[in-house]
Amino acid sequence: AVPYTYLGMTQVANHAATDALSSFASAIELIEEDAGPFAVELIRPLKGVAMARIALADYDGAEDTLRRAQNIIHRSGGVYSADQLSILEWLIRIHGDQRQMVEADREELLYLKVHEEVFGPADLRTVPALQRVAEYMAGRGMDFQYGRRPPRIRRNDYFKFALELYDRAIEIVELEYGVESDQLIEPLRAIARVRFAYGFG
Repeated sequence: AVPYTYLGMTQVANHAATDALSSFASAIELIEEDAGPFAVELIRPLKGVAMARIALADYDGAEDTLRRAQNIIHRSGGVYSADQLSILEWLIRIHGDQRQMVEADREELLYLKVHEEVFGPADLRTVPALQRVAEYMAGRGMDFQYGRRPPRIRRNDYFKFALELYDRAIEIVELEYGVESDQLIEPLRAIARVRFAYGFG
């Protein structure tokens, strides 16, 4: 199964997505015959299938495949397993590309929740997730693309939530490195940008 998986990855990288689907299907079939439909060894070729389907603009098929891989991870490692983070990133990308923003919101929140459950809500390793989701939520507040301007109350909710997440990140960094740490520069700048948009957007 492993050679088929590697072959599929190479084919995806070389823009041969259709051929890659065939290779991944062979890998998946061998793994299922040997270890069953919930084997963790299926996760990598399933991710490969999703990548190939995205390349072919088959977003529904890609999402279904990623959901299957995510379900396997949940069965083996729990609902908040960190092993699903890369899958969540792909799901966020799929929903964003299709302007399914409510679904993207949900996946971003789960991305943060996984970090909080695995590392702790006040752990330094959660800071990148806090900043990532804060940036995303601020972007949602400023989202006027395609003329789909959110109602002002909802837009304000996004800004407020972004500020809360940045504040949490800053507090964690200050406790770990002190109030004069260089690592505070970027989140402080981000807060300034969000406050400007919140006040004048």
